[in-house]
Parts: sequence; C-alpha cells; structure tokens
Amino acid sequence: MYTYLRTVIVYINRMTRIKQPIAPDGKFSIDDLCKLSALPVRTVRYYIQMGVLDKPLGEKRGAHYVQRHVEQLLRIRALSEAGVSLEAIKGVLRGDAPPVASKPAAPGTVVVRSHVLLGPGIELSISPAEASLTPEQLRDLISAMTDVYKSIKE
Repeated sequence: MYTYLRTVIVYINRMTRIKQPIAPDGKFSIDDLCKLSALPVRTVRYYIQMGVLDKPLGEKRGAHYVQRHVEQLLRIRALSEAGVSLEAIKGVLRGDAPPVASKPAAPGTVVVRSHVLLGPGIELSISPAEASLTPEQLRDLISAMTDVYKSIKE
C-alpha cells in the first residue's frame, strides 16, 4: 500500500506542478495535505471537525500531518466520490466493511499492481488499493506464499 500511495503522491505532485518535494521530513502542512488530496482546506477542516479525519499532530502553528493523514484523505475522497456518506466512511475507516462495491475500472484507467515472482512461471499479482492490507500484512502474505511454493517445490 505504501508504494501505491507514493505513486499517487508523485502523480498528484506532477499534476499540481509542485516544484519542490513535499515534506522531506515526513511532515505536511495543511496546504501540502490539501494539494496531495486535491481537496480544499475547508473540506479537510470539516472532516477533522466531524471526526472522519484524525486531528493533526501538535497544536496551533506546530500542527502538522503525516503519511497516515494523506492515506485517510485519499480513502475518504474515493469513498465520497463513490457516494458513501460521511457516517459510513467513519465506519469504514474504523474497519467496517465498505457499504458499496467498488466501481469496476473503466477502460484507460491506470491500475497500480505489485508483481511478486514466486518461481519460474509463477507470479503473484497484488493490487494494494483493493487488498486493503497494511505493508506488514502484505509482507507477511508474500512471505507465506513464498514458503508455500518452496514447500511444494521440494
């Protein structure tokens, strides 16, 4: 999922013509967060007020956002565009099942997938956005699949 988000962030950076890399220290201002998510500041503040988006770290001028906030906003935006209410989005972010099925990808849509070579002629294809796995869970899955392949091969 981390690689997928990095790809999305790079794409958004190019689209918004940001000349300098955002947050080399891993911290984002609210303006950076809004550029990355393509949402207005007012909407981001509303999401925080409603409890859909986590509050920033720090207070007042020291308040900042991290990668987790970017991930939440991208997920909120995708669900919102799919017609999901804010109350349902809160539930999804807490771990509930999404209330609506994802739209099938339209022709011409760019889909990011990770391809893991398990052995000659055997490849595992993972869509981080659809898998909803943390990076740790994804590594565990790949490790387990590799172990299964090795045990069958021997």
